[in-house]
Amino acid sequence: MTPGSVTLAPAPEPIPPLETLSASARREIPALNLDIHVHSADPAQRFVVINGRRYREGERLGEGPVLESVTRDGAILRQDGQRFRLSVRR
Repeated sequence: MTPGSVTLAPAPEPIPPLETLSASARREIPALNLDIHVHSADPAQRFVVINGRRYREGERLGEGPVLESVTRDGAILRQDGQRFRLSVRR
């Protein structure tokens, strides 16, 4: 690296929508319906209702996945190392 040069961090890998995961990956994930989605600049105000139950970032859903984050257009979840996105239906 030369003096004054900048090293750029690799771009984060995009989180795939649940519906684009392979059939075998989708079989491992329970049926999830994003009923209500509330995004705020204040993380303490963010939440979703999935399958009729309210969750905040970091909580594990009753169905198994963990809610990693609530984004402007949906939610990022993780199950068994597989990250995926539930999008708000428009």
